[in-house]
Amino acid sequence: MILDKASKNANYTSPSIQHEILKIIVYLVRSKIRDEVGDAKFCFLADEAIDESNSSKMAIVLRYVDCDVFVRERFLKLLLQLTLVVAAKEVLDVWLLFSKLSSIVNFVGSSSKRHSQLKSIREDDFIFILLLMHRVLETSDMLCHALQRKNQDILNAMSLVTTSKLLFQKMRDDEWEDFLWSVNNFCDSHDIVVPDLTDRYVEGTKRSCQQKNHFTVEEYYHFHVFNVVIDKKLMKLNTHFTEQSIELLTLYEALNPSDGFKSFSDSAIYSLIDKFYPNDFSKDNMKYLKTQLDHYKLDVFEDPKFKDVDSLPKLCRLLVETKKSRI
Repeated sequence: MILDKASKNANYTSPSIQHEILKIIVYLVRSKIRDEVGDAKFCFLADEAIDESNSSKMAIVLRYVDCDVFVRERFLKLLLQLTLVVAAKEVLDVWLLFSKLSSIVNFVGSSSKRHSQLKSIREDDFIFILLLMHRVLETSDMLCHALQRKNQDILNAMSLVTTSKLLFQKMRDDEWEDFLWSVNNFCDSHDIVVPDLTDRYVEGTKRSCQQKNHFTVEEYYHFHVFNVVIDKKLMKLNTHFTEQSIELLTLYEALNPSDGFKSFSDSAIYSLIDKFYPNDFSKDNMKYLKTQLDHYKLDVFEDPKFKDVDSLPKLCRLLVETKKSRI
């Protein structure tokens, strides 16, 4: 190690020196990971993580199979800030809401007088966007929790992807009037003045010479905010969960060993190979696959060592340890 050769009476408290030390450690760790991976196949996993400052960041993890046929996962780094509303925040009005919300909560929460003053403010855009994001995040909440569970239930998670898409589409197509009523009802209950929805929507400094639009207040909130926010969410879901990826994850569930291999399915494994891994299985491999699966069901399913296996990595490890992977 480089630090072993360094002076023993040095403190190394300088930020620049500490930064260099961290770079050395990172380099050594990544070199070790590269040596472990070698020529093996690998993939990257990306997930959201929260740091000590409560900022949301992306964690990058490398998954691969080592020379002993064990599935390994190695943490690589943290990247760009993410939130559950990243898609919706691409809409200017939503971005403005979240940029102000934290400051408002901190400012108002420290004084009862400020809390009273807030009640007297007529924030039309703020209330509309706040209630819209509540509805949107409420719709996606079950899916978010399902995707973050340690022990994934792939089939139900993929079902929630499908139902979430359908609910967002239904919200966009059929629920504008219902949502608008809820906003008006909220405003009435809290003595918030609601603008005339038939008025022309005014933006900027409200000078007539700056107004380039010709739509009403209701049209603006309906087509330029409500629909756009939902479209962004649908686009993200469709991008991350294509029909092909959903099918792959659903077929993958056939290999899940949890609950006594109850998800095992010969036909799903055949489909998995045929649709996603045709180049990895020769005709001879396919010829003997049925016989091998028959042996697998009688051998592995009944072996007490495999009784409590609940994940594919654990299954792979145990197959190697019992030398069953060789046959």
